[in-house]
Amino acid sequence: MADDGSDQIADLLGAGWELAGYSVNMAAMGALMHNVLLKKGTDLTSIVIVTQGDSETGRNVNILSPRPAKKKGFFG
Repeated sequence: MADDGSDQIADLLGAGWELAGYSVNMAAMGALMHNVLLKKGTDLTSIVIVTQGDSETGRNVNILSPRPAKKKGFFG
């Protein structure tokens, strides 16, 4: 995973987003999946961070609300 130096969760919290939920799950070979749910008004975003020991191995951001617009056609 490329590290661009940004901290998206800190940026969102600084922009007025609130922590709406948090959980940790154990995955294969001791990896941990940190699930963070952030809310601002009617906007809801889920962030999953996978860690192995002290290092982050993956991060995924899903916008849950408002629903993203569907792309039309091959080029959007």
